[in-house]
Amino acid sequence: YEVGEGEKKIMNYIKAKLIEKKGKILVYSPDADVILLCMLLDLKDNYILRYDPMQDKTSLINVNVLKENISYYVKEELDSKEKDKNKNIQKIINDIVLLSVFFGNDFIPNIVSINVKDGFKNIIDAYIKTKKKENDNLVTYKNDTYHLNLDFLKKVIYNLLPVENDFIENNNVYNKYIKAGSIKNVFSDLNITMESIEKIVNEFKRDYGNLCNDIKNNANLGRYLVDTEFMDHLKKCIDINYNGSTVNVSNLSNQELLSAIKKYYTKTQKFPRLFLSLNTYSKSIDDRYHRMQIDKMQKELRRPLNNYEKEKYKFDNMTDHYQTKFNAFRLDLSKKGVKKYYRKYFDVELSYNDDKLDSASKSIMYDYLQGLVWVFEYYYNDLTYVNTWCYMHEKAPILKHLSLYLNKIDESDLNNITKSLKKYQVTDLDKYFNPIIQLIYVSPMNSKTIKLLPENYQELINSKPKELSKFFINTKKVVSNLKETKESANMDCRSIRYFNKCLLKEIQKPTRSDDKLFIEIMNNVKPNDESKKRSRNNFPEY
Repeated sequence: YEVGEGEKKIMNYIKAKLIEKKGKILVYSPDADVILLCMLLDLKDNYILRYDPMQDKTSLINVNVLKENISYYVKEELDSKEKDKNKNIQKIINDIVLLSVFFGNDFIPNIVSINVKDGFKNIIDAYIKTKKKENDNLVTYKNDTYHLNLDFLKKVIYNLLPVENDFIENNNVYNKYIKAGSIKNVFSDLNITMESIEKIVNEFKRDYGNLCNDIKNNANLGRYLVDTEFMDHLKKCIDINYNGSTVNVSNLSNQELLSAIKKYYTKTQKFPRLFLSLNTYSKSIDDRYHRMQIDKMQKELRRPLNNYEKEKYKFDNMTDHYQTKFNAFRLDLSKKGVKKYYRKYFDVELSYNDDKLDSASKSIMYDYLQGLVWVFEYYYNDLTYVNTWCYMHEKAPILKHLSLYLNKIDESDLNNITKSLKKYQVTDLDKYFNPIIQLIYVSPMNSKTIKLLPENYQELINSKPKELSKFFINTKKVVSNLKETKESANMDCRSIRYFNKCLLKEIQKPTRSDDKLFIEIMNNVKPNDESKKRSRNNFPEY
């Protein structure tokens, strides 16, 4: 068995074996992190075949086109005049990939105060605002090593604070309307509140409907040409799409935009749709969104869903009674809610308006920054495969408090964090998980799983030693409790989209000391021929 994460092995293999060769490279993976990792590769023909199990859909992603589209948007806003455009593209992509960590990955959770639905644009806009003033990059390269520019990071986060503040000030809007973030971006010059949002969106849609009717009737469009506010809003939300390719209208004049809409109507006999929706977060299988999804499933099946399939759909999407059972509500991140958030997930007293951090709060910010630096090293510099570092919290801190912490540290502090990560690299595989130990560690020890083990390990597990009891839970008991209770105090699915990401409170996150103890217990098992064969570990050659 070759140790290491699959994605890491793929990237290292490409760097070692394929990067100098001509031809196309296709990576098959359902993991979203692979998209980011592939964007860091300096390849001319790079593709990802990605299966999305949630939508049962396979997509072919042209990584180079994706990189060009992102960098085009950034460079258009920057009006960049650098001669070496290809090099400039990769510098921008290196920065954007690192900032994408704010949305969470396999290693650290997302920043909850940035609206995930529309946060990517907000992060890029904060990056652009920073880059306009800084003749530098977030990720720099010197002496064959990538470096994290701390000052640049501080300024990007500072430029994100107004976005976070709006999210917290209007948390009730974001928690009700799925597209609240995009509506805020479209109408950034207006005050979008719970009282005004529906009126503003509906009036704009009415005006767009009038424009469509005037185009259809070949009427005079002069009044739209001079309505700067309406046209600016329209440029931010119209989707002029030909065969899956969206026309970039952000830099078109009012006349050019009207001509583009007329051209689209002439070709398709339809008008472009708007990226605007007042859909609310669904609580019931009878809500419009879920009715549409079920209709789609029934058309594919060519029959109605049976009762079991409907119940499974409710379970998977945590609607109806499962919303209450699993606490699948939206996180309260209002100003009052932030204090409860820190108390619940970090066991500290910290309010949104606090402008000073005590030692416990500083420790939380340090942990998140350490995680960000670890991911940076993992993505850009670290070629090793086995590492024992992990983020010890279930949630990320609020950006305002992270910014307060960052403003008190300098490059020497960042360098110390980077150096501290070396101790988590594992070079001696005899002191680490082998395939058998890992199988035992990550699996519920029921009769079926135990039968998969070599006899010597079966004997250990069946003897039920006390020292192992803390590492296993009774899954049947957990399921039974969830089934019987209407509202589980054990389950926390707040603002979590997928059930497998929910927190089960009775499962405590193991520490590195716990892992070490578990490995020691397992290594005391007297090996036999089968366990020797199945315990072999080695590092990949590349």
